Amino acid sequence: EFGRAAGGVISVAIKSGTNKIRGSAFEFLRNDKLDANDFFSNRAGLKRPPLRRNQFGGTVGGPIYRDHTFFFTSYQGTLVRSSRTMSSTVPQPGMLRADFGSVNIFDPLTAQAGVRQQFANNVIPANRIDPVGARLAALYPAPNLAGLVNNYFANVPIRDDDHQGDGRLDHRFSDKDSVFVRASVNRRAINRGAMFAAPGNGGNGFNDYPVVQTPQAFSVAGNWTRIISTSVVNEFRLGYTRNESDQLALADKSLYSEFGIKGVPQTEGLTGLPQIGVTGFAALGDRTFAPNPKRTGVTQIIDNASWVRGNHTIKFGFDARLSSNYAGTSSNARGTLNFNGQFTSRTAGSGAGSAMGDLLLGQTNSATLTTLLLGDLRNNFYGFFFSDSWKVTRKLTLNLGLRYELQTPLWEASNKQGNFDLDPKSSTYGTVVPARGGGIRERSFSNLDKNNWAPRIGFAYQLTPKTVVRGATGVFYGGLGFQAIAQLGPANPPYFLNVTLA
Repeated sequence: EFGRAAGGVISVAIKSGTNKIRGSAFEFLRNDKLDANDFFSNRAGLKRPPLRRNQFGGTVGGPIYRDHTFFFTSYQGTLVRSSRTMSSTVPQPGMLRADFGSVNIFDPLTAQAGVRQQFANNVIPANRIDPVGARLAALYPAPNLAGLVNNYFANVPIRDDDHQGDGRLDHRFSDKDSVFVRASVNRRAINRGAMFAAPGNGGNGFNDYPVVQTPQAFSVAGNWTRIISTSVVNEFRLGYTRNESDQLALADKSLYSEFGIKGVPQTEGLTGLPQIGVTGFAALGDRTFAPNPKRTGVTQIIDNASWVRGNHTIKFGFDARLSSNYAGTSSNARGTLNFNGQFTSRTAGSGAGSAMGDLLLGQTNSATLTTLLLGDLRNNFYGFFFSDSWKVTRKLTLNLGLRYELQTPLWEASNKQGNFDLDPKSSTYGTVVPARGGGIRERSFSNLDKNNWAPRIGFAYQLTPKTVVRGATGVFYGGLGFQAIAQLGPANPPYFLNVTLA
């Protein structure tokens, strides 16, 4: 009966109401007042990081029309206020004034035979400081711990609000026909704060950058169960599920012009600053892939029939899923600027200088910019099965079955895909060929696999009244698996461009 999963299958059922009103309520609490301070906060002389976790909710169900119509509802809210302990390296105050003290830095304009002259007293002259670099460097806070490395410590706030609700309505038309309709909704908002004050934000890696996430989901389903005879039962289900998510920067407007950063096209949602990497120090600005909108909708149709005939319990049916996936992302459209110290090193290109010196001089070692990466992707799945639970003898039962599955590749709804033609015999060999209307091959650049047969066999044998031996084997197919947008046509020219200057 089950397929499209090479691992486990989880079945979830929501309760129905009964002839009596029944309900429940619950509360789960965690609070930092009940916790000890963690090691790192204690070592830095900071108070316990805050933690408020409240998980609460309840259910209620009962009759609308006794013995025939029932309702059931549930709600769960999870409110979390916490923080994350983070440490990083920030520049000494003197560096931000272009005075590098004992750190040797060299003038990139004085190279002779690949060797540069040192700046006098390791101080960059005021007339050489790039105003954009100086404005960005000023976003670093002063160290709050001793030393040159890991000299800044912070408890970064995290806010997570999650609300979930379900409703179910059951109606029994007769002894043979019953239906139910169920709807579920989920709304969540995650706000992970910044290591530094806005708009510096920053972090030590991709997952350290501040971000606002807005996951939400909606699902509705209906079920009709019909008792056709004393030995035959049919169950029909229809459902739709929609999931949405996005990742946003904290700022409410673009700051590129304010900081003098040029060359980044203004796009809706690209707020704050680009990502700015400074080797040896925490990064500044906002993360890449923000915004990162995702929307998935799945319509599912299922029909299963069960037939008991003698010592055979036969079941057969089908499962169809029609999916749409809007895979949008800004990728690196906000841009990334990297500084690694190669311009203030003694030997040109060695990277042994000060990345902070390169930043103040406005000398990037690399810069990356992409277009938006967008794809309105579609795929369909069809599964059919037949199974027989055969009680051969009082002690031996065999489970025999066969599945057939048809999973289409992903295609783009408007054919906004392109891929390289690698067939030397083709007239378009070595060029990017656009997707076009027609079959799966023309729209997805992939062949349709029509050979997914999945036989299954299992047995149970009772050796003694207290001992049963069981065994089973079968062929199983997964779904699409990880077929990221970056591996598909929308990530190719002319629909997506990625440029790095170094």
